[in-house]
Amino acid sequence: MSEKLIPCPFCGSTDTDVLRSTDGVKFWGRCETCGAVGGVGSTDEEAVNNWNRRGTTKQDDRALLPCPKCGYPHLLIHHWEPRHEDEAESYQVECPECGYVALPANTEADAIEYWNRGDDNDSSEL
Repeated sequence: MSEKLIPCPFCGSTDTDVLRSTDGVKFWGRCETCGAVGGVGSTDEEAVNNWNRRGTTKQDDRALLPCPKCGYPHLLIHHWEPRHEDEAESYQVECPECGYVALPANTEADAIEYWNRGDDNDSSEL
């Protein structure tokens, strides 16, 4: 394999690897720290390429309120680049402690605003 997997877009771990299905026809990236999987391809090179295009994650405590579900203060902002012309980039805030996520947004500022307002797919639970 010529390329390496970039750090996990969810937890930032560099403990990532390419796995192969038992029949050998599918390959995918996996984070050994948080268990995230993705980047499925028909070769290990394709899986690496797909995993590496997934996006980036950063921890950001400056403008974010603690998680409304568990109170955890150290949150992640995910940023996904478009894979195709008809897709837009997106941002989403996640609590790595309990997995709660706010609605995705087109800008980082909007993602932070959605998080701070508690906008999610089922805000009735808040």
